[in-house]
Amino acid sequence: MIYKNLLELVQYLELFENEKVDQPFRIEDFSYWLMEKVSSKPRSLEDMASYEKDSIAMQPPDVQISILIGRMSKYARVYAKKILSHTKLSGLDDYAFMATLMFRESMTKTGLTHYNLMDSITSGADIIKRLLKENYIEEFDDPIDKRSKRVRITTQGKAVMFQVFSEMEIVSAITTGNLDNNEKLHLLGSLKKLDHLHKNIYDDDRKEELQTIKNKYIRNLNNT
Repeated sequence: MIYKNLLELVQYLELFENEKVDQPFRIEDFSYWLMEKVSSKPRSLEDMASYEKDSIAMQPPDVQISILIGRMSKYARVYAKKILSHTKLSGLDDYAFMATLMFRESMTKTGLTHYNLMDSITSGADIIKRLLKENYIEEFDDPIDKRSKRVRITTQGKAVMFQVFSEMEIVSAITTGNLDNNEKLHLLGSLKKLDHLHKNIYDDDRKEELQTIKNKYIRNLNNT
């Protein structure tokens, strides 16, 4: 059996070399390529029919990744809603604001909104107002900048978070689904790399035109 597996591995290696003929061989590149080939391979006639009809699978890899990341976020929101419906938190954004404050002494309202990547200051302000109304957080004057307000989580807010933390672990387990530990670590590394890139864009260049962002970050990345 092991010789059959070795033969299959050699065949994959030959395919890889044919596809990457102009690139130097690196074992990590081959391992990522092989994982993609094996994980995306349909496993039955039924899977094959479904795979071929899947409009997502027909898209270029960049488009597929963008779509699937968006879908994963929506799945997670569906699962989290089952837990948060038993609290006065309106959704994952409320939870994210609270979770951020759980591990910080306090933050400015603007800083809290910016950290959680809200589309607008208004959206962040609405969340903060809801949490203040429920006495989950409290606001106070910034001791350095008197024009600014800071917020911190209250004892009542911490109690709510401790109530849902263990259940949110179930959401995380369901979201990562049937990935084994190696797949999780590989995915985690890729997501951290992407998050680092997009944080730089969000912090420094989010108001720029998309073509400007692409020229600055993506073209240089592909040339390294």
